Amino acid sequence: MREAHLADNPSHESANREDQTAPLDVFAVRDGQPLWLGSAEAPAQALNIAIKQGDGDYVVLSNQTGHKEFYKVTAGSVAPTSPAKTKSETTA
Repeated sequence: MREAHLADNPSHESANREDQTAPLDVFAVRDGQPLWLGSAEAPAQALNIAIKQGDGDYVVLSNQTGHKEFYKVTAGSVAPTSPAKTKSETTA
């Protein structure tokens, strides 16, 4: 009976999902498309994932807020940047 009650409680399900999901996801941007690299518990860990991948553009997504931070890695250094323009934006 208790198991049925927990399964029917949507707030319990969403709380469990949040507990099991790392707060941050790290994506490389390759040919304008995101490529998931891994999850991180903290921003510094997320940036280390990007740095290990080498030069390029990266996005760190907060699974809690949906906020995205954009970064560029060059020669082992990382700097915040703005989102890359899509092809349609650059040709318009």
